[in-house]
Amino acid sequence: MSSNLMPGNKGTSTDEAMRKNARPLHLPAIAKNGDIDKPFNEWPTSTVNKTSMKHGTFEDDQKLPPVRPQRGIKARINYRKRKVSTVTIKDYFDNNRKNLEKYIMEFVTVEELQQWLIRKTICNNMCPNDENNEVGNKEKFLNTIKSFDNVKDEESAIKEIAISVGTALSAGAFGVYKLFPDDPAVVQYYVIDNQNTLLQTEAEYTENVLEVAKTGAILRLSTDMDRSLTNTKLKHVMYQPILNESGQTTYIVELWRSDAFDEAEEKLCSNFITWNSLALHYCNLYWAKNQEYDMYGFLLESVKSIFEDIESLDHVMKRVLEFVQKLVKADRASLFLVDNKKSELVPPLFDIEYEPCHLRANGKFQEIRVPLKRGIAGHVALTGKNLNIADAYSDPRFNSEVDELTGYKTKNILCMPIKVQGNVMGVVQMINKRNNATFDQKDEMAFERFSTFFGLALQHAKLYHDILKQKLKYEVALEVLSYHNTCKDREVHEINKDIETFNINMDNFYLDPYMFDEIQKCKAAITMFHDLFDLSNFNRLSVIRFILTVKINYRNVPYHNFDHGWSVAHAMYVMLKNDNENRFDSKMRQALFVASLCHDLDHRGYTNKYLNETASPLATMYTTSPLEHHHFNITVKILHQSGHDIFSHMAHEEYRDILKDIEHCILATDLAAFFPNMKKMKSILEVDKVQLFNWQDPKNCKLAMAISMTAADLSASTKPWDIQIKTVQVIFEEFYEQGDKERAAGKTPMPMMDRYKPEEQATSQVGFLEQICVPCYEILRQILPNTKPMYEMVGKNLETWRSIKTNKNLSNVKDNRALNDDLQTSAAQNDLEQKSNVINEIKVPNDRSYNGTLIESKINNTLRKIDSFEDLNDKIKFKDKVGKIIKLLPMESSTDDEGVVTPTHSRHTTQKPY
Repeated sequence: MSSNLMPGNKGTSTDEAMRKNARPLHLPAIAKNGDIDKPFNEWPTSTVNKTSMKHGTFEDDQKLPPVRPQRGIKARINYRKRKVSTVTIKDYFDNNRKNLEKYIMEFVTVEELQQWLIRKTICNNMCPNDENNEVGNKEKFLNTIKSFDNVKDEESAIKEIAISVGTALSAGAFGVYKLFPDDPAVVQYYVIDNQNTLLQTEAEYTENVLEVAKTGAILRLSTDMDRSLTNTKLKHVMYQPILNESGQTTYIVELWRSDAFDEAEEKLCSNFITWNSLALHYCNLYWAKNQEYDMYGFLLESVKSIFEDIESLDHVMKRVLEFVQKLVKADRASLFLVDNKKSELVPPLFDIEYEPCHLRANGKFQEIRVPLKRGIAGHVALTGKNLNIADAYSDPRFNSEVDELTGYKTKNILCMPIKVQGNVMGVVQMINKRNNATFDQKDEMAFERFSTFFGLALQHAKLYHDILKQKLKYEVALEVLSYHNTCKDREVHEINKDIETFNINMDNFYLDPYMFDEIQKCKAAITMFHDLFDLSNFNRLSVIRFILTVKINYRNVPYHNFDHGWSVAHAMYVMLKNDNENRFDSKMRQALFVASLCHDLDHRGYTNKYLNETASPLATMYTTSPLEHHHFNITVKILHQSGHDIFSHMAHEEYRDILKDIEHCILATDLAAFFPNMKKMKSILEVDKVQLFNWQDPKNCKLAMAISMTAADLSASTKPWDIQIKTVQVIFEEFYEQGDKERAAGKTPMPMMDRYKPEEQATSQVGFLEQICVPCYEILRQILPNTKPMYEMVGKNLETWRSIKTNKNLSNVKDNRALNDDLQTSAAQNDLEQKSNVINEIKVPNDRSYNGTLIESKINNTLRKIDSFEDLNDKIKFKDKVGKIIKLLPMESSTDDEGVVTPTHSRHTTQKPY
């Protein structure tokens, strides 16, 4: 560095010379005594205390950076040797304006003329009534604002102010003191270096500066002190304070000149500083807003990156770390994660190193695990508090082992915890502020703001990795379950060989599902599928494999098992088989049958209400009908397994539509959906009671499918009593298991789920049949008339349950087994009554009321019902009774090879009715 107070060169613009090498502002640390001769980058990074700081001298041998060169008129007037008074000169120029103008035009530089103009306008105090002063006021203000166009920070703006006021007052040198209202013990001193930037150095005396800072008033002094300056004529100094918006002194401009400052110049300086302070205030606001704008823009981009590219959160976190490093001007930045299990800080996730013009990630850092109880980062992780350390090696908490391992020298540290929900997840550490400065309060505030964002990024990273890990576990578990829950090829081929031997007639509403084992049920399901849709239109092995895998995926619970799924599928088969008009199209029929077979896949034996009350994962996944949504998802998973997709031959649109129909049908089995569906259907039927139900309306078809699914699901209530009572027993056993769990959890189960209240069975069944089953089948027979047998049987079962409910002998029964025995006895009596009623339908008419055709129909219908009796003895006994009744009829009768009676009258012969 060269010495200060360099005189200006003739014919050269001093401002131009000082600005030609302008560069961004850097604020290095304050140099101590004895360090001033050292290179700039070796200066220590300490602050200056007002009790020890001395005012800076300007000796050449100290190699201080040069300050403002002396300004002066380069062209000099050739004075006569005799003295000329001021009055004589004034009179001469008053009478010789042209000569004055000629002299100025030939010998005065533009820079000097501009300097005179500034001094003139300021000294005139900018009188508002003077038009010329008004123009000067505007010019000065615009020039002041214009000088801030390329200024990016407050220190650079202060430099421009000091240059302007020094130029206006012809100061030979100047310095700038920075004060900190929140910390009055610290004063920083700056001069201009040879790159025309403010350079922080030491000052020898601060008493005058502190006095000006205290009073906030200008101070003028003249001193004969030997300052050992290059220009020893600079003996007069003026201190000009610059106040902030709160009235506190933040800067003081120190001006040196060879001749004394007068009151007019003091006033001129004060006015000039006032204008510039105002401009500085608004510039600070502008810079602060720009900084906030950049910060919020980066935050927005970072948040977008998190949600748009969640798989590369490491990249997002590195970007945030780089931005904070740039914001606080740190040389290096590191991110540590806390390993609470091992009480260690894991190796740095990032180690960002600053290089001129760019930042790069140091990808070759060593794996260093730091105990939580050691080092600055460990202390911050344990306490959760910020640390700003100016001298790392003077702090006993600093762990120098990292420096020894990496070869990097740590000087100062800004360290901050990253918290998520109050827990420390990691630590961000900024090391060594650039230009040998130290981290200040602004850096801490900016850093703290971004620590919150780091927490957000870390939380997302943790959640993402947890989700990814769970996803991988799920895929492995799904693969294992798919293997164990998928039928074997051997089973498929065995069923395929034997399927032709299954020739039982399945078209019977009252078919007993308990007469088949599971393998026979699978064969029966394949037979029904073939009867409805023709297996030749599908991949035969895929259909067999699909049905066998469906069987495996039903859980072994008392009621909602494969037996129930098969029974519902059979009920749907009979409903579709007897729909002679084919009201549902082919895709709807396929969806109805497959949905019926799969509608309770993986049922756990508990109700939706129980799942919601126990916060089951299924209830969390689905807001409504959790079980039904799960059943559909299992159905789709089976279809998507290799060799199971029975709809693979369909086009994409058809495939999508049939899956939607299957989903609609399965969700309709939730009884919570039945009541609104019933209400809608009733309103439609009331409007169309004269006209037929409009099957061309897609909405009506969807509603009819939903009602049909509910009817098939409840088909156990439409079976003859001996089948009905068996089904009720397994239903209540499943209810009781749920009630046992609720009681174990400290809750009181519903009466029908309390195994200690078996007498509630009849009451609950009466309510269930009255409020749900009977209305359902009443609507069903209106849209599908051939389902009338279901409606008739559910009515008979309702009457049986009503009689049981009113039977006093059962009202005091407490033991479940006793009640079941009683119900069995009652069921047997009821069964006998129902069988006797079959006979009673044939009434012996007299000759007047005789109708041969009607009697023939009743007899054949009665014989069909007798054939459905499970007990062979009952079949023989009741057929004998029919034979006795036929003998009493006024007609002849004969029995064909199939056991069908054909009565004939002596006056005419009827044809075979069956």
